[in-house]
Amino acid sequence: MSLSAFTGVDGMHLFLLMFMTPVILVMLLWVPHVLRGEGRLRVFKRAGRVHVRLTDEMSPLAVGTIAVGGASFVAVFVLAVVMALPPSLLAALLAWVAVIATGVICATRQHAKLAALDSDLILDERNRLLSLPAGDNRRKRLSVPWSKVKSVFLDKRTHEFSDEGTMTLATSWCPTLEISMKPNETLAQWSDEHKAALLVKWLQARLPHAKGVEKA
Repeated sequence: MSLSAFTGVDGMHLFLLMFMTPVILVMLLWVPHVLRGEGRLRVFKRAGRVHVRLTDEMSPLAVGTIAVGGASFVAVFVLAVVMALPPSLLAALLAWVAVIATGVICATRQHAKLAALDSDLILDERNRLLSLPAGDNRRKRLSVPWSKVKSVFLDKRTHEFSDEGTMTLATSWCPTLEISMKPNETLAQWSDEHKAALLVKWLQARLPHAKGVEKA
């Protein structure tokens, strides 16, 4: 007895599912993004500490999902054009194995890339420490006791850059810590004012003694 006769699933069933996969995945990525709105913070817990992602890099899950969608599109073309329809159950199964493997590999690589960047702001609530990633004038991570943070504020910076010979002004919004007896520390430089203000307000809620101001 063949596998398709035993399970009731044949190669065409798997092909149709694969054909619909890119559309389904686009909806899974796009709809939540629209509902959440622009400029959201990416906050998560790891090893008992709170992380805030300060880069615009996509998550491993998002990268893996996009890879599965792209691989599905290619696999559908191969099954339909190269191998002709209807595909055998074995061919469809092998195509699905390749699609899923592509997603896993891409997600794993993105996870390793984000780990290497080490660009998260980390809140250690147990020890009441902030761990700032390298960047701005910091060559390596900097640990700051919560008690040393006097305020959290939003710094507006304007700079010029050349665009095809024309000088253009650009504005960056920088969530910044005012630290007792030390220079201010910039956490990030974003063009999205709303997202930067969200980070300031989020930190002010976590550090109630360091309310500061929303804008400088």
